[in-house]
Parts: sequence; structure tokens; C-alpha cells
Amino acid sequence: MRWSLKWKIQFWHGLILVTLALVLGVLFYQHEREIIIRETDWMLIHSRQTLMHYVERLKMERANPSVKLERPGVGWEDIPPEWKPVGFQPDRNEVERPKHGGPVETFKAVLETQGYYFLIWDSSDDDPIIQSENAPAIERPNIRARGAWQRIIPGERREIFQRVRDKSAIVGRYTEGIEAKLNRLKTQLLAGGAILVGGAILVGNFLVFRSLRPLGQIRQKTRDVASGKLSERIEPTTRRSSLEIAELTDDLNATFSSLEKLFQRQTAFTADASHELRTPLTALIAQVKRGQGGDRSEEDYQHIFEICDRSLARLKRIVDDLLELSRYDAGQIELDREDHALDLLVSTIAEDYRPMIEAEGSRLLCDTTSCSAYCDPFRIEQVVANLITNAVKHNPDVVNIFLSVKEADGWGVIEVEDSGVGIQPEHCEHLFDRFYQEQKNEKNRRLGPHGPSSGLGLAISKAIVEAHGGTIHVRSQPGVSTVFEVRIPTNAPIST
Repeated sequence: MRWSLKWKIQFWHGLILVTLALVLGVLFYQHEREIIIRETDWMLIHSRQTLMHYVERLKMERANPSVKLERPGVGWEDIPPEWKPVGFQPDRNEVERPKHGGPVETFKAVLETQGYYFLIWDSSDDDPIIQSENAPAIERPNIRARGAWQRIIPGERREIFQRVRDKSAIVGRYTEGIEAKLNRLKTQLLAGGAILVGGAILVGNFLVFRSLRPLGQIRQKTRDVASGKLSERIEPTTRRSSLEIAELTDDLNATFSSLEKLFQRQTAFTADASHELRTPLTALIAQVKRGQGGDRSEEDYQHIFEICDRSLARLKRIVDDLLELSRYDAGQIELDREDHALDLLVSTIAEDYRPMIEAEGSRLLCDTTSCSAYCDPFRIEQVVANLITNAVKHNPDVVNIFLSVKEADGWGVIEVEDSGVGIQPEHCEHLFDRFYQEQKNEKNRRLGPHGPSSGLGLAISKAIVEAHGGTIHVRSQPGVSTVFEVRIPTNAPIST
């Protein structure tokens, strides 16, 4: 069974709340129980001491009538002021003092109603000499040693026994009232916890629903894009819900924009490829039909074969370039890289291409400094050669071409500069797109040393440079100069 994100959050939210409420409830219950028991024991100890002292003084008064017992009224004025037990007695100023005040009368008036009791024995008799009316039938413990001992009878009562000289006493409290109070506290905690948890779950459900509501809108827009509506975008209002939703919205909108651009580029690429292939195919078909149209002279057939040869060469070049680009896209090109001197490589290329360029009336200059790079020399030569031939083909007049090589910050930098017509700024960013050409002139269709142009040279050059981990850029001032800059890492990449 697969749960929605909303219900998963609600489940864990509720589980955490219930666990937290139970832990806090148990801790609070144990704390209150400890306080009640501590107050009870404190009162038992204090009552025992007061009653034993009172009985001793009373015995002395009866034995010697001239000794007057000072009766302390309610009998609790000697409690230190910092001791303020909760819930075991009324406020001392509000206690109704008995007419014949004394600890015994006060105990009966105040504490007996709360479940406290006492029994006091004389050593000469097994029956208590004085006891509270609610005292249980208890035999005097057979303890002869002096001191105080505590006894707890679970579910019934708590008692303290003390023996002093010829007297002994038990002060206790029935725990029935304590258990009832704790049971009420337990019920109150359970009810309060259930209300708080239930309310928190309801509020959490509302907040979770409100927070996740934008996901429904995102899901709908994603479906629209998947169905082909590539121009759809997630509404900006969705970004205000939360930081995560805003980041997801930005990422998805950026992805949709990239998909739309890729689709547009793919569509344009398909149209351009079809156009580039159709041109030589049309010429080829026309010449074949022409050759089939009756007797022709040897010169006519020779002319037809020349046109067919050029068309087939162009078709082959386009197909070969497309296959090479597809291998780069799929990462199937294996570069034979090594540390190679870029200055020597570029100088050799300049020597090879200088006769062809000078035949066009242009000039090729070269200025290099010592520089090595970790590269595939054959592929880098392919890039530089393409840039040189482009400088000649895409300028209608004679042009000066300047090659340079240098090292800068761990990069081998190759620049190919020409003094031709330049490139308009709006074309620079598209120059490395497939089949993109800023301008066409008669030289574009000439057969160079590498065959007819396919319109994919710069796209292939960019793929080669990026496969080396480098970059290629163009900067141009129309009517002044155009510079292609290639950067290749000088060191081999660190394997991880």
C-alpha cells in the first residue's frame, strides 16, 4: 500500500505528538505522585514528633500538677516558613482552633478528615492510651529498639512507628484518598492530552494540506508539459508557499525552459538537416534525370558526373559529421590524449595551410610560446584547421589570419583571429549551433582541402573541446576582427 505524502506526514506528526504527550504525561504524573507521597511522609513525621512530645508533656503535668503544659493552639506554628507542603492541610491562618487546643485536638480537627490517623501506647499496656477515631485495629509492633521505622501496605496505608522510652506511637494515612486523587489526575492528563493531540492533529492536517496544495498545481503543469505543451510554466504564486516549493518551482520551470529550447533546437536541427541534405540530393536527382534524357556529348556527361560527384561528396560529409556529433553526444568518442606541445602543433598547422590561404590572397601569421597540454593532438588539429578554413570561407575579401598559443593559469590557450567582416553580436551566441551560419557567400560552397562544408564544423569543434574539459568562445567587433579562443587543460585530470 502506497501512502500519499500528506498522510505520511500526518502519521509521523501524530505519532510524535502521541509519544511526546505520553512521555510528558507520565513524567508529570510521577512528579505529582512523588510530591504527594513526600508531603504525606513529611506530615507523618511531623505529626509523630508533635504528638509524642505532647503526650510526654501531658504525662509530666499529670504527675506534677504544678507544671503547666503550654498548649500551642493549633500546634503547627513551629513549622519552618520555607516548608510549604501542598494539599495536606488548610492555610494555618484559616484553621478553626478547637476550644481545648492541642496537637491531639488539632490532628482530629484538621488531619483526620484527610485520612490521617494515630495510635499511642504506653509500655504498661497493649491497648492504645490515645488514638484517633478512624485508626485501624493495629497491634503494637514488637519493636523494643528505640527509633523510627516506616511501613507501607500497598493499596491500604502508609505508617511510621516510633518508640521513645516507655511510649510508642504509629502515625499513618490511608492511601485510598491518595489513589483517588492520582486516578483523577491520570484521567485529567489523559483527557487533556487527547484534546491537545487531537487539536494539534487537526491544525497540522490543515497546515499540511495548505503547504502541499501547490504540489497539485505542479503536478498538473508537469502533465501538461509531458503532453506536449512545452510553453506551460508553474505560476509564480506557487513560490510563496514555502522555500522548498519555491526552489522546486524554479528548478522545474528552468527544466521546462531547457526542454522547450532543446525541442526547438531539435526541430530546427531536423529542418536544417533536411534542408542541407535536400540540396545535394535535389542536384543529384536532377543530374541523373538529365543524363537519362537522350544522347549527349561526352562533355555533357563529364559535366553531369562532376556535379553528381560534388553532391555525393557533400552528402557524405554531412552524414559523416552527423555521425561524429552523435558519437560525441553519446560519449562514445575515445580521445587518445597525451602531453603534447601546443606551440609545435599550431606551428605545423600554420605551415600546412599557409599555401592554400596565400592562394586566396590572404595571409597567415603565427606567434607561439612554449606550451604543453594534455590532449588528443589529432582532434585539436581538427579544431584549429576548422577555425582557419572558416576564417577564409566566411570572408568575401582577402583577410589576415593570426594564430597564437600561450599558457595562462593552467590552461593552454589557442587564439585564431582574423581581420574580416566580423560577426554581429546577436549571432555570436548561436554560432556553435548545428547548421547555423551567420552569412553565406560564394566561398561557402567551395571545396576546400577537407571537402565541402556541412554547417557542422563549429558544433563539432565545440564537442571536441568540451570532451577535453576545455572551452571555446568567440568575440567579435564587426568590421574590425573576430577572435576564436580555445582553452585546453595543461594537466591530466585527477582521477577519483
